[in-house]
Amino acid sequence: MPTPSHRSKTDPMPDSMHNILFAFRYLLKPRGGNLARLVSLTLALTVSIVVFSYVNYVLTFDRFYPDVARIYQIWDFDDEGNISPSMIAPLGPALQEEIPAIEAATRLRGNFEQELCRDNHAYDARIVAVDSMFFRVLDFGLIKGDMASFTGRDKLMLSESFARTIFGESDPIGQIGQIVLYENATPHTVVGIFRDPPRNTHLGSFNTLIPFDALAGSFYMGWDGGDSFPTYLKLRPGQTPADVEALLPALFERHGLTKRIEQFGSHYLLLPVTRSAQTGSTLVQTTRILLALALLILFVGVMNYVLLSISSLASRAKTFAMLRCNGARRGDVLAIFLHETLILIAASLLIAVFVIWALQQQITTLTDTPLGALFAPAHIWVPLTVVLFAFLVAGFLPAQLFAAIPLTIAFRGMSSDRRWWKRLLLGVELFCVTVAFVLLTGFSMQLHRLRYGDFGFDASRVVSMSPVGTRAQWRNMEEAFTAMPEVEAAGATAQLPVWGYSGQPCYDETTREMLFGCRINFIDENYLATMGMRLIAGDNFTLQSAPRDVLVNETYCRLRGWSPEGALGRRICNSSGQAPEDYHTIRGVVHDFRTEVASGLVEPIVLHNLNEWMPREDRAYGHTNLCLRLHEITPEVLKAVSEKLHAFETADNYRIRVLDTLIDETLRTERRVHDLTLLAGSIVLLITLVGLTGYLGDEMRRRSREIAIRKVNGASAADIFALLTRSTAALTFPAVAAGTLAGYFVLARLLELFVERIALRWWIFAGAAAAVIGLVLVILLLRIRRMATENPINRIKTE
Repeated sequence: MPTPSHRSKTDPMPDSMHNILFAFRYLLKPRGGNLARLVSLTLALTVSIVVFSYVNYVLTFDRFYPDVARIYQIWDFDDEGNISPSMIAPLGPALQEEIPAIEAATRLRGNFEQELCRDNHAYDARIVAVDSMFFRVLDFGLIKGDMASFTGRDKLMLSESFARTIFGESDPIGQIGQIVLYENATPHTVVGIFRDPPRNTHLGSFNTLIPFDALAGSFYMGWDGGDSFPTYLKLRPGQTPADVEALLPALFERHGLTKRIEQFGSHYLLLPVTRSAQTGSTLVQTTRILLALALLILFVGVMNYVLLSISSLASRAKTFAMLRCNGARRGDVLAIFLHETLILIAASLLIAVFVIWALQQQITTLTDTPLGALFAPAHIWVPLTVVLFAFLVAGFLPAQLFAAIPLTIAFRGMSSDRRWWKRLLLGVELFCVTVAFVLLTGFSMQLHRLRYGDFGFDASRVVSMSPVGTRAQWRNMEEAFTAMPEVEAAGATAQLPVWGYSGQPCYDETTREMLFGCRINFIDENYLATMGMRLIAGDNFTLQSAPRDVLVNETYCRLRGWSPEGALGRRICNSSGQAPEDYHTIRGVVHDFRTEVASGLVEPIVLHNLNEWMPREDRAYGHTNLCLRLHEITPEVLKAVSEKLHAFETADNYRIRVLDTLIDETLRTERRVHDLTLLAGSIVLLITLVGLTGYLGDEMRRRSREIAIRKVNGASAADIFALLTRSTAALTFPAVAAGTLAGYFVLARLLELFVERIALRWWIFAGAAAAVIGLVLVILLLRIRRMATENPINRIKTE
């Protein structure tokens, strides 16, 4: 075949086609590290496309609403840096009524997980309580129904898919289903159908809406407390958040909130709903970590491609010089190499698509997002951008080097002045893999600390359920479960120690000034023993305890300036008023336990007697958890517990939840970051090993005659190994040292996300560095073993 430029004048094939054919013909030959380059690009594209697409998906939450630029959520920022979306119930309607700049306002509460029962079948309902203005603000599609009449306690709306699951193709409007919500087990009539909410919304996954009125009696709805309701506003065209924020102080003054706001140090701001998923959460930090990992993988993969390409420079220089002598221009050389890169990237992309398709279940599990959402048409620009970046960097850098080779140098044999390119690129790869090792080691230890560290309680072998019953029925259920041979202990609590606790202020009993905010819970006399919580001073609750007795934790005592023993018998106040019900007496102090599982945060907490939560004997109570510590958790034991639970009429249709599983779900984001870090570290390591193998192979080819002559002069295999080790060490040690230092700073910033965190011991970084250096030495040993033991005469003859 003619060369790309030197061809017959009658040859109708254009130069570009000759360049493509020349590149393709070269790639079919087993040389130049073609397979290694393909592997590097495939690994880099596969993982970086998935991670970049996931990051883009996360950062585009809540952008699907009509007029989204006019939708805001109100947030409470306090002087201590805390952020809360929870507002008091009357605020939303008051904002809409009293501030003309607001077109509509809505408040909601969710997500409740209950069972919707119909025809002796139970369906998992994920419920959000909304008011009549919900779809005026957060409109993702009401198919049937009238929100203006969506009031009362006996109505519900279903998502399109959930309605189809329950009612099939029949019209669900007017159909009846029963939901047990808190202490109310009442029939609900289906009055509307709404489109399934998109997955990328901060509201979470829900399939059922109930009127906001259904919460009356279960939540405080006044102006002086009960902050439990995220509130959203839709501004009128032309209005700005600053217009509304300027009018908030006057509104708060009219409703008597100014003093309370000043005591809490609160500042209210309107933020776009598109930032709701990122505000007050670790999502921003998490996406930054994932973005850095994706960039790391793509960078290492592309640089490894460049490294392997440059490594073939010496063997290909004469070929390109011959082309130049036969009339090929520098542009032809550039085009040939760009076509090579284009062909390899196309092949890598095809393999990547196949791998992503084959592993779609694992990818969905890892990202908690289906592939259809990650690669929706609106997001397809992300993988295309990744591919374009890979082509531009991997193609043009080595192509420019190949095109710039002077003919005299090419025919005389490539000098070593190009080696610094290879050494620099390999050093960068070793730097990156060291950073990945440090992050993986540190974050694995941090996740282990969060999951298996000291919680202050023991959730192993504990299950919970949420029946409905009178106080006497609760006692009967607790006694019945305790009598089971499978059950070690049983206790009741208003809130599980998994998702955090409700809050209340702590006031100075003399000055009536607020001191700090603390958490609150209601427990019975058996709960501490069931959860493995430990009293360090005073007494636990008993059946004869006064209803106003409370327990506090060590942190509460420390913030009040009391010792645990000194706190006993003190009267504390949770209100600025003077009523007797505002005061409680401390009867015991509990050893500190986590109030936030995911971060390890320990806050001051006041534990009230459950009798204060359930004061009336004639009323059925829900929204409470019965916890059982089992001797072991097996399917047979869970079945026995379920049968006992369903023996109580008030307890029908309630699932049994394993606390260890709930804790794992709470740490799902941290686990996802860990797993993606593990994946990224493994891919970076694999790509680096491919590049290191190619680099060492090129070095040994370059120094093969030198090694043979040394062996003829008496050098042993150990001497040859030491020779190449010294050369490689001069590159490896600085790169690993720099990577270890960079990994330290990155890991330190990452750990700032957690209140309870591991100590950054020196051996974490020494171990990561030693692992990378050890891998380099192993690869080096494997690569030079054959050359160090072969007959040097054969090598000299080939020269």
